[in-house]
Amino acid sequence: MNGQRMNLTMNDQMPWDSLAIPQLGKLTRRKVESDKSFEVFWVLDEAGDKGLLIQVDDTIDAEKILKSQLKLKGISFSLIDDEKRRVLVKLQKNEYTIIFYKLCLDLCEIVYACKSDKQIFPALKNRIGSWKKLLANSNGNLLSDIEKQGLFAELKFLELCLKKQVWAESEVIDSWKGPEKAQHDFVMGEQAVEIKSITNSSRNKVSISSQDQLFTRLSRLFLRVNFLTLHKDGRTGENLNLLVGSIHKLIEDGAARERFDSKLLESKYIDITENNLPSFTVKEVTDFEVTKDFARIIPSDLMDGVFDVRYKIDLAGVERFKVEEECIWGEYE
Repeated sequence: MNGQRMNLTMNDQMPWDSLAIPQLGKLTRRKVESDKSFEVFWVLDEAGDKGLLIQVDDTIDAEKILKSQLKLKGISFSLIDDEKRRVLVKLQKNEYTIIFYKLCLDLCEIVYACKSDKQIFPALKNRIGSWKKLLANSNGNLLSDIEKQGLFAELKFLELCLKKQVWAESEVIDSWKGPEKAQHDFVMGEQAVEIKSITNSSRNKVSISSQDQLFTRLSRLFLRVNFLTLHKDGRTGENLNLLVGSIHKLIEDGAARERFDSKLLESKYIDITENNLPSFTVKEVTDFEVTKDFARIIPSDLMDGVFDVRYKIDLAGVERFKVEEECIWGEYE
């Protein structure tokens, strides 16, 4: 296991494909390749169910593991005590096979990043908490095309922030609030940036999802609009997988990269072939500063009892609020 991120479809070979069905009550296992001393195995049980067997600290209390609320939809967790104490992560629903494989690869990376076996179980527990959000959908659905478009636009701004090097990598990752469903997509000190995207079919109109989105108590708020061309065949442009890969190359700090990956999981993103489509080309990016005269609805405008307001802004009506991109970085450079 070298940490390489892989794209797989159901027609590609999985690590369990080479394992034979074992006798009743047994597990067929194959060690995950690694130069680490921690033992992790691909396993198959007598029913043909796929799993990952992870070594944990022998001194950790078994009851603590069993009561740790390790729960994921379609996946079971159990404790095995043979020559060593191990946690068995097992797939229960075959429709989750690709996602389960990605989970296993991710857990392997988390395990091999630990410096001692005492760190493994706490690290696993923390990581699985992020995966709970990813697998929250009962039907196992991941990102819709419109969700991919929104995430793509946010990640393009994050990529730009990293390239600008105005803030440290960790500060850039922490500033990204979109996965947390916070009020604004990015918050840097006393200013915020809200990210929107428009494709050819949107006709120069931006959808605002709440009365709070263009309201802030911070010093400044910017609205960045990405004008995108959507390519459903994926033959041109950039897809989510390529963009995430480019961002990974920009992040040298290991802790920042791990935080970024956690936020991707919160955003329901994992690196699978389904995220190769659609792809996007950024035609233009326009920045606006949202001041008190900007066309918007804010909480104080609403009568008592009115909430969950959604509306659209015609960008032709807010032309005078356009600003140069440098305004976003100005006070920091």
